[in-house]
Amino acid sequence: MENKTEKKTQRPDIDALQTDIGFANTYRLEVIKTVLGIATALLAFTISFRPKLSTVQYEWMMQASWVALTVSIIAGIVTMYCWELFYISYRDKDGKTSRKSITAFRRIFFGLEIMGCLAGVVGVAYFSVVNLPHATP
Repeated sequence: MENKTEKKTQRPDIDALQTDIGFANTYRLEVIKTVLGIATALLAFTISFRPKLSTVQYEWMMQASWVALTVSIIAGIVTMYCWELFYISYRDKDGKTSRKSITAFRRIFFGLEIMGCLAGVVGVAYFSVVNLPHATP
């Protein structure tokens, strides 16, 4: 007689598992591309269309934002390259050990991408708020 309180767990089949992995990879790629796009657009916009200000306060904040956005862009490109190396490593005999180091680098650079973008956005916003009263029409 079967115990009715015992729950049966059903493992997903290989097709469902591959579909989930495919969705996760697509999501991951879209996050990397979105952050990369935001950082690039904000950097290009703030360099190209500098406001005309009668008095500039905290100019270093804008320059620091440019550095942070540049770090974000470079880190995003390196993150995408690390994913390429990660998938290529499945062809190698000793791919498992190289995937561990690739994953460590990938996580570091993804963190740099996110943090650089956030720091850049916050820096540009702070610079804008502080200098808004000094804008000439």
